[in-house]
Order: sequence, then C-alpha cells, then structure tokens
Amino acid sequence: MKRKCGTVRRTAMNYIIALDVKELPLEAAKDLFSEITGLYDRTTLRAYFGTQKHRSTRKIQRIARYATGTYSFKTIELSQEITTTKGYLEKMGLVTIELRGSTWFMIMNRDAVLVPQLYERKQLSMKNISLTYYSKNITS
Repeated sequence: MKRKCGTVRRTAMNYIIALDVKELPLEAAKDLFSEITGLYDRTTLRAYFGTQKHRSTRKIQRIARYATGTYSFKTIELSQEITTTKGYLEKMGLVTIELRGSTWFMIMNRDAVLVPQLYERKQLSMKNISLTYYSKNITS
C-alpha cells in the first residue's frame, strides 16, 4: 500500500486544527508549527510554508595574509533574488500568504476541505492457488 503523502496531509491538518486564529504573522506561524509538530529543520519549514519573494544578502569577510607581513581585510557582499514558491499548506488550499506593509501574514482558509485520501487494496484471488501441486511435491 503506497503512502501517497499521507504524512504531509496529516501533519498539515493537525497544524491547522491546533491553531485558533484567523491570521498570523508568518514568522510566528513557523515558530508555532515547529512547536506543534516537533519539526525544526529549515527544509521542512520551506516545504510547508514555501518561500516569499525577496532579496537575500550575505556578507563574507576575508583576510589576506601576505609574505611581507601585511594583512588585507576585505568584505564581500553577495546578493540574489529569491522567487516565490508555494508550500504544502498553500498548495492544499488551507492558507494564503500575503504581504501587508513589510510583514508577511498567513491567513487561514477555514472553508477549505481536503478530499479524503483513497487507497487501493489489492487482494489475492483464491482462484489461482492450487494446493494439490504443493502437496504432490512434498509427499514425493
């Protein structure tokens, strides 16, 4: 029997049921998600909440030492554009994420209904099993 993302659906539903608010700042929502589910790694948070469009900037400090005994201190700044991607909560229609001023908010969609997940159960057919074949080989 395949799981078919049952873990993701169960985790998302448990999180939404545990919250009593209509809207919440995104950073607070991520903190509550970690507390409720016990999942703290950044890849899981990115998978459930997605990413919002912004510019990521990192500064790297470099020290160059020369044979003459002089030091050269350099600061390198790297920046890149991050695009918007939807997370599991948004793809399932449980929440919408929008920007208000300079803060991202997660807004609950209480009318969202997830379609129950159906599984196919494969059963063996008793028509194709022959016990006489096995009993002949055992006794001989």
